Amino acid sequence: DVYPFWNETAILEVELKDEKQKFEIPAFINVIGEVTNNLDYSKYEVDLLILTKSYININDINDNVNKLAFIYNTEEEAYMDLRKDKPNLEINKYYDVEIAYLGRPTVEAITKCSKNKCKKISWIHGAISFTIADSSIEYINNLYSNIDKVVCVSDGVKKEFMDNVNEDIKGKCITINPIVDKDIIQAKSKLKESSDLIYTIP
Repeated sequence: DVYPFWNETAILEVELKDEKQKFEIPAFINVIGEVTNNLDYSKYEVDLLILTKSYININDINDNVNKLAFIYNTEEEAYMDLRKDKPNLEINKYYDVEIAYLGRPTVEAITKCSKNKCKKISWIHGAISFTIADSSIEYINNLYSNIDKVVCVSDGVKKEFMDNVNEDIKGKCITINPIVDKDIIQAKSKLKESSDLIYTIP
């Protein structure tokens, strides 16, 4: 019931020989780009707040999206500001739903910087160590207490997250496997693309 607007999709599944084998996900596997291309814009008005340029390729985003880009000059600047109790960023526009897609700083943005009392959703993409980083589990529990739904990309990610948070947050967790338009995967897999945005899964 969180994202009712996906149609033709494919789950990217990779079978590795053993736990030590590494797998690289090419840059064209772009979740936000895919989500914005599968929306019915007669029903939705969408703003995309991009914290820093390195977070996303702006050209992958659907033209119907209002792109509020690049709030901070660097990831470090975003990280340091959003850790504050009162960051410099302010979100004054009213929204029905606010979604944090890319990591803890985006969660901090919608929970600390927005004055809206709307539904707030966060995605968890990886290990709890990435979410905690240099903070504490107490900080994470406090931060995610302001989130209405926590979407984890796998049951393993959800289990590890739930093993480290309090009971109230556990009840907010669901699993939605990453999905990407199958035609785009097939078309772009034939292209030779070069990019710095290669994510390695150990």
